[in-house]
Amino acid sequence: MTWDALVLGVLDVRVVKPDAMLVADGVDGVALAQWSEKAVSSDELFKEAKKKGEAAGKVSGGLLGGMHVSVHMMPASLDGNVYWYLACGRKDRQYDPAETQVAGLLLQLMKVEFAHIAEGEMGRLLLDGDNKLLLADPRSEVKYRQRPELLDQLCQMLPAVIRQRWSSIDDDQIHDVVLDMEGVATWMRIRKGGIDGTGRSHLYVETRPVEEGDVPAVGLLEDERIAQAVAFLSDRYADSPSLSDVAESVYTSPFHFHRLFSRQVGLSPKHYLLRMQLQVAKWMLRATRVPVGEVATAAGFSSHGHFTATFHRLVGVSPTNYRSQ
Repeated sequence: MTWDALVLGVLDVRVVKPDAMLVADGVDGVALAQWSEKAVSSDELFKEAKKKGEAAGKVSGGLLGGMHVSVHMMPASLDGNVYWYLACGRKDRQYDPAETQVAGLLLQLMKVEFAHIAEGEMGRLLLDGDNKLLLADPRSEVKYRQRPELLDQLCQMLPAVIRQRWSSIDDDQIHDVVLDMEGVATWMRIRKGGIDGTGRSHLYVETRPVEEGDVPAVGLLEDERIAQAVAFLSDRYADSPSLSDVAESVYTSPFHFHRLFSRQVGLSPKHYLLRMQLQVAKWMLRATRVPVGEVATAAGFSSHGHFTATFHRLVGVSPTNYRSQ
């Protein structure tokens, strides 16, 4: 299947925004942003696809003007207000039935990939540029419908913590935070996304509960240097940075930094780093089939033997037994 222009994204028909465009190819970002705000009300193919699931034809105006276009849409939320969509356009010829079927299957695959949660208690969320929920996996959607105050807390706290820890977040770079969500320490892996030129972005969030002995919940801190140090450790755990490395990153002497960090976080920088490394290692052991030696390296341990000994001492079982349990 070929195209001259392609757009994949999530669309809330109540308030259409370009925040949740996930993939765009062959399309100008500025034009994309302008088109997205009018797509539901003025794009005839989108209106037809919303009713029937798919639509095709040659369009004269709009984003894919002058192209043969195939549009697929399918519900993404339980209330029917949010849709997945895939729009493909090309100049030379129309899409045949086989290609149209392939496009529909690709969109179905994206929907299933987002909605299917293999890990227990994990959640997936998309937040728009205003820190409002765009989309959640079905289990999380039910959870937050039942407890809207929990979603409000997440949408307020997470952006504030991000602003304190990182001056900016690059697209596709993963960051880790652990926050207290009404008494439950919750690990959030976050990644910024969006299409260049639209002026808008979204935040992809994976949520998981943490186990005893994992990184403690650390929200907003009184000293921004310590907040940035927490971010440094969360981003660089695989490199096993030294106390001097972390202190230097926030322009503080190692002795003074150690004292401030321990008082505000409740752990020394060394123990915070170790807990972060073990937290990542346990997650990889639970959720992947990556060999134990590769888990050790990815989590920042110097050797397989060092990882196994440390893991057994602090977790109580070997990495292999932890995985099998």
